[in-house]
Parts: sequence; C-alpha cells; structure tokens
Amino acid sequence: MSLSRKLLLLAVLPVLHIAADTITYTYVGKDFTHIVGADYTDNDFVSASVTLLSPLGADAPLQYIPQADVLEWSITDKVYSVSSSSPGLPYLFLSLSTDSAGDISSWEFFGSSSLGAFEAADDTVYTENDGYASDVGELTPFDGGYNLYTPGVWTTETPEPFGENVLLPGAFLLLLCLYKMMRGVHP
Repeated sequence: MSLSRKLLLLAVLPVLHIAADTITYTYVGKDFTHIVGADYTDNDFVSASVTLLSPLGADAPLQYIPQADVLEWSITDKVYSVSSSSPGLPYLFLSLSTDSAGDISSWEFFGSSSLGAFEAADDTVYTENDGYASDVGELTPFDGGYNLYTPGVWTTETPEPFGENVLLPGAFLLLLCLYKMMRGVHP
C-alpha cells in the first residue's frame, strides 16, 4: 500500500472512531407528587436525554460535563420542553457520575430556554440526585410540578457501529471511491 493510501486511511479512521463511541443516556422520572397552579397534573413527569461524544466510564465521580462534550440534549416535564435545538440560546447545566458498571448513579440535569430563565426560575425543567433527589418542572414559581425523594431511572444506548449509524457506511463508501480514483479507476 502506497504512502498516500495509508495517509488517506489514517484521515478517515478518526471519523469512524468518533461516530462509534457516542453514547446516549436517557432518564425517565416518576409522576409528580406535588402540583402548584393549573398547568401541571400528577401524570406529568421529567424525562431527559443527552448524547455524549464518549461514555463516562466506570466509577466516574460527579463532574460537570462541558457543552463541547455534548452532541445533543433534551429535557421535558410534558408541559414544557427545551433542547439543544430549541430557538434562541438554550441553557444546559449537566453533572454526572457513574457506578462500577458505568451506569449513571448521581446527577444534576438542568435545562432552560435561556440562562436568564434559570435566574428567574421560569420555564425550567430539572432533575437531580446528588444527595437530594428531586424532579421539577416550572413555568413560573407559582405554576409547576415536582416530586421529591423518588428518583427515576437512567438507561444507556450506544449506536451500532455498522447498523443505524449513517456516518460509518458513508465514510466507507468515500474511502472506496477515493481508493479507486487513486488507482485510476473511476467509480
């Protein structure tokens, strides 16, 4: 194999590696036990999802997850939802830790339409279990729902390297086309 072909292969491998290592953590909370105002019911609950560039690993201490490590995120209480694709400047504060199996064991996950909403406690959804378990959804301080002391459950999902992830087959096809072009055979 020529040097140019080896360099081409080395250029494509990091793309394949990044796509294969992403992981999605999903949280489903329990129904709210306390309701304030008219918009929430005891059938509402917090659910959240975050996709990271790589798994946290086993026994990770509670740590802030920087935005640069988050591919996408969302959090909802069934009345209000916010995500990384929300208009404006959606705000995320995320801290996670894991147990010996690499499963999330403690967390702080806060989403808001903007940092200003965090300061005013309007239009916010959060869940935490860092010594004190709570799930909260608020449109205003006087209209929201929450439950205390009964945290929900986290699950994890890693993409199949050659399954539903479109980037891997596409990168392979690109590599094959470039290889044929280098040999003088046009696809």
